[in-house]
Amino acid sequence: MLKDVPTRTGHAPADGPPRRWRVARAVRPARATRRLGRAPGTAAAVGLLLLAAVGVKATLAPRAASRSAPRASAAGVRDITEQGFAQAFARAYLSWDARHPDQHQRQVAAFLSMALDGDGGLQMPPRDQQQVLWSTAIQDQPDAHGDRVITVAVQTTRQLLYLAVPVHRTPQGFLVVPRYPALVGPPVSDPGAAPAEEREVSDGALRAVAERAVTNYLAGQRTNLLADLDPAAVVSLPTTVLGVRSVHAITKAADDRVAVEVAAADETGVQWTLRYELTVVHRDRWYVRAIEPDPVAGGGRP
Repeated sequence: MLKDVPTRTGHAPADGPPRRWRVARAVRPARATRRLGRAPGTAAAVGLLLLAAVGVKATLAPRAASRSAPRASAAGVRDITEQGFAQAFARAYLSWDARHPDQHQRQVAAFLSMALDGDGGLQMPPRDQQQVLWSTAIQDQPDAHGDRVITVAVQTTRQLLYLAVPVHRTPQGFLVVPRYPALVGPPVSDPGAAPAEEREVSDGALRAVAERAVTNYLAGQRTNLLADLDPAAVVSLPTTVLGVRSVHAITKAADDRVAVEVAAADETGVQWTLRYELTVVHRDRWYVRAIEPDPVAGGGRP
């Protein structure tokens, strides 16, 4: 298919009357015309691809000029990124199939220092396999090198394990497992330890507000709950609806807190014994300022 494109020929002389323009038609293939029409869009796409390539390069190979260490987190605050890194390593490390040993090495290669064995020191028995069902970080401590040692509880298809994973953060902020992990025991518990003693709340009005607040909280009754909440209270309702069957105790947990222990059940009949601490304030009557744990990230609201 061809397309006629009008063009102008001739030119005006330097002196004298202007000449008339003569219009001529140049024939150009339609394919070429479409190609020219797409040229701006093609150039923009190429530009975006180049920018994307630069971004990927910057991610994989950070600029040498950025040598300053990342800002340290506040004292006593554990880095959730390091804990997540330790959990991801534990799941890769403890999931294996002896028929495919190379796959296990590929799984752990992204976490391990190149100074260590490619399999992380784990020798699989022949014709056996293991998968991780769930994992959670349960302890986070510093080691002699200033790195974090994060203990991860891992339930596999064979057994429950506790894996202590060393995690090092480089000056550039990258994470790596610099040394071999360790199989350790669970945190020490003392089932014989007695809870702190608490006095029963004798104030009838306070008992009524505390019981009513917990009952409405578990039942998801927003409007009724609001009637007992302080204007500054922030409460997040549970994701499941429960009915309170009975109140076991309402005790004084602190000067401004009461603890409510209840028996509750859902519509299928599953039953729980639950305890909630309520921060309370008295003005014209008792109001609930918070139902612990605080749903606001970080807590510590006034």
